[in-house]
Amino acid sequence: MFKEIKSKKLKTELRFYSLSDYANLAGVVLFCSVLFFLFAVFMVRLFNLTVVKGEYYSKLSEENRVRQIDLYALRGSIYDRKNFAITKSFVADKDETDKILSSDRSYIFNSAGHLVGYVGLPSESDLKQDNCLNPLGSEQLVGKMGVEKLFDCVLRGKNGKKLLEVNSLEEPQKVLAVEEPEKGYDIRLALDINLQTKVFEYLSSDDFYKDKKVAVVALKPKTAEILLYLSYPSFDPNAFSVNDKELVNFYLKDKSEPMLDRVANAVYPPGSVFKMLVAYSALQEKVVDKDTKIEDTGVVQLGPREYTNWLFTKYGRTDGLVDVVKALQRSNDIYFYKVGELLGWQKIRKYGLMFGLGKTSGFGLPEAKGLLPSDFWKREVVKERWFTGDTYNLSIGQGYLLTTPLQIANYVNVFANNGKYCRPLLLKTDQSFAGYPQWVKKILSEYATVSCNKIIDNQTNLETVIEGMIKACQPGGTGVPFFNYKTQVACKTGSAQSFTGQLAHSWFVVFAPVDDPQILLTVLVEKSGEGSEVAAPLAKTIIDMYYQETGLD
Repeated sequence: MFKEIKSKKLKTELRFYSLSDYANLAGVVLFCSVLFFLFAVFMVRLFNLTVVKGEYYSKLSEENRVRQIDLYALRGSIYDRKNFAITKSFVADKDETDKILSSDRSYIFNSAGHLVGYVGLPSESDLKQDNCLNPLGSEQLVGKMGVEKLFDCVLRGKNGKKLLEVNSLEEPQKVLAVEEPEKGYDIRLALDINLQTKVFEYLSSDDFYKDKKVAVVALKPKTAEILLYLSYPSFDPNAFSVNDKELVNFYLKDKSEPMLDRVANAVYPPGSVFKMLVAYSALQEKVVDKDTKIEDTGVVQLGPREYTNWLFTKYGRTDGLVDVVKALQRSNDIYFYKVGELLGWQKIRKYGLMFGLGKTSGFGLPEAKGLLPSDFWKREVVKERWFTGDTYNLSIGQGYLLTTPLQIANYVNVFANNGKYCRPLLLKTDQSFAGYPQWVKKILSEYATVSCNKIIDNQTNLETVIEGMIKACQPGGTGVPFFNYKTQVACKTGSAQSFTGQLAHSWFVVFAPVDDPQILLTVLVEKSGEGSEVAAPLAKTIIDMYYQETGLD
């Protein structure tokens, strides 16, 4: 009995220490080991997060609850010479504390789009190439054209920012700090915006001119300040500032090219308004003097070609014996053919460069150089040598010669300004820029400081050319609309050939009054007829407007 019981007990003990039981024990040990390992990893990670990188994650947490809001500066205003505001900047969006989040730009006067320009949101290149003292914001208006672009660094202002504390739902909790934006600096143009607008409205409403392509530029003779700068047809800069895609697309595709700046970026043969330069060159080079007379034969034969005078072509008449004064008065082509031949193209080109043709003036906005042709140029481009006929054409402002209306205004202004050539000025000259920082003064002063060089030192020759211009606007001259004008003016008409079968480009230049010039005006009307019949009447209307605007008799 005893032995049996003992045997059963032994079997029970053997069952307790079986292999499966050892496996279970190993599993428990392994589980505890893994648990310990994970706990150790957790502790190491916790140590790393709280001790090693505690400061980093604390800062990250802080940043996650802080938001920066950009506060955009209002753009500086643009005024005209009489302090009339041309632009207006206003708040487009504010936050709950009346801080400016964005602003818009409007143009009170839309008649000077090519000069003033327009603004828009920055492109990637605008942002990458920005080198202004105050950085450009990604949603900040930036100058895209004209004065807005040229003076963008001055006008844009300094942006501010606001720091907000937010909760996990991105809801603002409180304002932590505010850096106020600083409005951009104002600028004052030399432009007379009221006069500009009157001319623009006249062109837009007149039955004859409203469908024409016109350039009008006027200078103050003594300083070369730009009083008028009108390219017509024009565009409304507001369309660009508000991103009116339909209207912008119309401007870009319209065949009349309203976006083209005809004042400084379109080139034309100047025709007879070039003759003052040839006359002065001939006098200065002593090819002729004031009393030298050349007979107007109506036609000059040069090989198989005939070069005629306009009077002979139109009426079959001639002017007889012509001196330099009468040649300018009557715009006599025969005289200038002969004088040009005596001068040679080299000297004509030399004086052309001296008077600012064939190169840019540096007045600030984009401008075309035009073309003062030469034998070298013709051989390179046309693949022909220079002929006497080319000199004939050059002498009357035709052929390969190309100029901008701004260049013509600037060259003619030499005669209005006692022989001084001046760089045209965008800004009014009598400005001190008081209160502006030095960097702003430096930028603006460059475009508001008179810069003139005396290029005519022979007063007799200067006065001889002016005498011819005075007589051009008196009975017997070609400037018919100014006959018996209320004050004495000096002028010159021009009719420059465009393309075969099309009307000539119509030119007219005038300065008034002669004894103390206050305005120098250049008018170009594309492919519209003779200068005396098209550009001259428009010039008279504008001079009348100027006298009314300024109160001069």
